[in-house]
Amino acid sequence: MASVVVLLSLTLVLVHAASAISHDQDHQCSQEREQDPLRQRSHDQTNTNPASDNRWTSDIDKYTAQEVNPTRMATATGIKRVSADKAALAADLATFVVEAGRAAIADHGYFSVAFSGGSLPTILSLGLDSGTKADVDTAKWKVFFADERCVPLDHEDSNYRVVRAECLDKIGVPQANVFAINPEVSPSEAAKEYEAQIVAELGPSPTFDLLLLGMGPDGHTCSLFPGHELLKVDDCLVASIADSPKPPPNRITLTYKAINQAKSVAFVCAGAGKADTLQQAFEPTPEQQDSVLPVQLVKAEQVVWFMDEPAAAKISH
Repeated sequence: MASVVVLLSLTLVLVHAASAISHDQDHQCSQEREQDPLRQRSHDQTNTNPASDNRWTSDIDKYTAQEVNPTRMATATGIKRVSADKAALAADLATFVVEAGRAAIADHGYFSVAFSGGSLPTILSLGLDSGTKADVDTAKWKVFFADERCVPLDHEDSNYRVVRAECLDKIGVPQANVFAINPEVSPSEAAKEYEAQIVAELGPSPTFDLLLLGMGPDGHTCSLFPGHELLKVDDCLVASIADSPKPPPNRITLTYKAINQAKSVAFVCAGAGKADTLQQAFEPTPEQQDSVLPVQLVKAEQVVWFMDEPAAAKISH
């Protein structure tokens, strides 16, 4: 009988000791997890019971059953500069461009800028006419085109013609400093030649000092349109397009490879007609989140949105 009592006592001692050791180990692991958040997260996930957590199970199934779309849930990024009206926007934009040009020239001796067409050159010219023109050293500008229609340079659809007439000629940019496409060759050849021209002027890994871009009602920028295969092109700086949804169909455009390595990108959006698209770009509803807008994929070092109040009416700013 005594031996049984001794045996029971010894068993209780061993159980108590094992419990204490287990408690110390759990306490040590808890401390380590507190010091290492990654380990804490791994521990929590490892100890999640899939059978008792339907959300966990459905998430795992969702991400293992299909490839995740890297552009999903994209939103536009950048600094929002909202002016009361188009005239104030133009003055703000002009000041920004002049300051960017001055900084670039001081840094490397020239200012490389690429224009889109539309109303942008007219707006910039309006701002430069308001008193900043004297501060522009246009002899050191190198002007390119963010996209261009494959038409003669004097054609009404030519961005070259519009930008020169509405802006560059008014501020005295020398013709030799304006680099146009060759409209006499095929769009694909024009794109190759234009990329070679950019590289010759800006170096083998060209970085534009500033891109001046607009945004269409469908969220396109340059000639990069929603759902188009050019959104995925990353092996060249300039690409051609022969099926533009907006006429004329034959164009060339900078790709995201060129756009996103620019030092600065300035979007110019004026008027109430831009409000819905800006809302979708910056603050998409759940129903809009699967529809990626080309402007949402612009992720340059600096992105600045110049808007007037009517354009910015539906977004927070």
